[in-house]
Amino acid sequence: MDDKPGTTAKSSPIAILLWVVARTKTSIMSLAKPVMRGMLTAQIKKNLIVATGLSIVTVAAWKYFIQYPRMQKYADFYKDYDAQKEFDRIRNLGLFQSCRPDGEE
Repeated sequence: MDDKPGTTAKSSPIAILLWVVARTKTSIMSLAKPVMRGMLTAQIKKNLIVATGLSIVTVAAWKYFIQYPRMQKYADFYKDYDAQKEFDRIRNLGLFQSCRPDGEE
């Protein structure tokens, strides 16, 4: 039988059908056995690599999108923060029990 159907002058539909069936049987019969030895180790290795990569990406995203803006907000707040002025404001409101507001004896 030829390698390709229709290469001869007298190729019939039956010859083409037989060629297709023969090719199908050989392709089904020539399947390789699945690799079972070392499959768990290979899957664990792959999963560890993926997990490590995703965790590195997550840490970088957290650092640049959460941590750095938060640090900048704290720096902006404490740049012009006066603790003594805040203490005097809260004391004058009368919120402290241990010290009296200004003007009271």
